[in-house]
Amino acid sequence: MIEIKKKGNGFAIKFPFALKDAFRASFKSAKWNPDEKQWEVGTDGEARLRQWAEAAREAAEDIAAGDEAERRWLQMN
Repeated sequence: MIEIKKKGNGFAIKFPFALKDAFRASFKSAKWNPDEKQWEVGTDGEARLRQWAEAAREAAEDIAAGDEAERRWLQMN
């Protein structure tokens, strides 16, 4: 799942860790906020951020489905 929210000085985005390198390749100036566990970009990156999120949404859903399947498997064993 990918979440984007407005912050006072820009936007914050959360997504599966497996997408980190792809995100960093597209948003070199993004800053990691360790307290909120999210990446932050300035206000001028909104359109590009939303485009990236839409393009990455299917991969994020596949990752989440795989994580859920792994959790179920581990619970059974």
